[in-house]
Amino acid sequence: MNNGMKLCLAMLLSVSINAQTIDLQGVVSNKAGQPITGAVVSLVRQGMKDTTGTDGKYLFSKGVAVQLPAILPSTEMISVNNGILEFTLRNPAPMAVEIFNVKGALLQKELFRNIIAGAYRLDIGKIARQSNLLVIKASIGNRSISFRYLPIGNGGHVLKPLGEYAVPIASGLAQMAAVVDTIKVTASGFSAKAITITSYENQQQNITLDSANGSTGSIGCGKELSAVKSGTYTITSANLSRQYIISIPTNYDKNKPYRLIFGMHCFGSNMQGVTNDKYYQLKRYADSTKEYCIFVAPNGVVTNGNAMWDQAEKDHTFFDDMLKLFKENLCIDTARVFSCGFSYGAMFTNSLSRNHKNVLRAMACYAPANWNIYVPPMEMDLRRCEKTRREILRPGPGRGQRL
Repeated sequence: MNNGMKLCLAMLLSVSINAQTIDLQGVVSNKAGQPITGAVVSLVRQGMKDTTGTDGKYLFSKGVAVQLPAILPSTEMISVNNGILEFTLRNPAPMAVEIFNVKGALLQKELFRNIIAGAYRLDIGKIARQSNLLVIKASIGNRSISFRYLPIGNGGHVLKPLGEYAVPIASGLAQMAAVVDTIKVTASGFSAKAITITSYENQQQNITLDSANGSTGSIGCGKELSAVKSGTYTITSANLSRQYIISIPTNYDKNKPYRLIFGMHCFGSNMQGVTNDKYYQLKRYADSTKEYCIFVAPNGVVTNGNAMWDQAEKDHTFFDDMLKLFKENLCIDTARVFSCGFSYGAMFTNSLSRNHKNVLRAMACYAPANWNIYVPPMEMDLRRCEKTRREILRPGPGRGQRL
């Protein structure tokens, strides 16, 4: 008997019941790499749970060894993939591997007795050292398959099966046989996720969650309200002092990405007027349907007592600076940023639509005119400015997605 072949099979692929201690940890974060607080992480088979803190970390530890599951395939198969001979045994059975030359002379033979149920692999290239064409016969009990095998370089090439027992094996079998448990993670505002693990010991499993409903959370997700809360603010933008009012839901969830809606005031009004009008009634509608959003009412530069959108590129810079500030400090759904306005505010929204097509999901323009305001080179079909305020907030799909 060839001891080298026996050792190869036993070391590489014997599937048996064994035990491990548990030392498993990691960080749960969003796609922006920000840690997620309050995520519930479960180690399913062991019935263990942990909840992440502000650093997004979880930990499972158990010094007493736990028994690993035995993998019992539901079928009995033999196949060859890229020079790897694969067996699956549903019940205990003897296995045999025989290697012949093309003249039928037996070169090597090994019989593996009392093999327990499980999945096994044998690298033919490691035992078939000859460079000539070979015939390999593999058996489980009294059922067998033969195939021609030609060593090529560092690997091998199976020319053609010579039998009826070559049932293709699932490509994921080896991974399935190694799975010992499943980690499940749930967090408010995010889609649940489950991953399989192949070991309990010395494992670092960092997990990234996708925002719920296909949304894309900003880097501010996971942060507590601090630099930006509901209220009136003054910032410096393009060397000008600018103001805005922001309204954040009272039940704000730092891990939930929110729609962000800008309301642009008309001539003769200002940011307070937009706020008093509930952002053209969009906020009233959002609150009544519990589709809570973050609303912002920017102010134009006050000239002769009137807040004006007359700063051309500097008004655009003001918009960009606000958006950057909100993304960094709030949980914003970056795929659902909107702007709306009436009259002069509609003109400014229209102006933004020309060169912010990768920023604004949709615009609603009420009674705009295309004169007496900065109009950058057109980069967007103006028909997108015909989105209605109800479409901005409606919960159903829009162009294949939720707005």
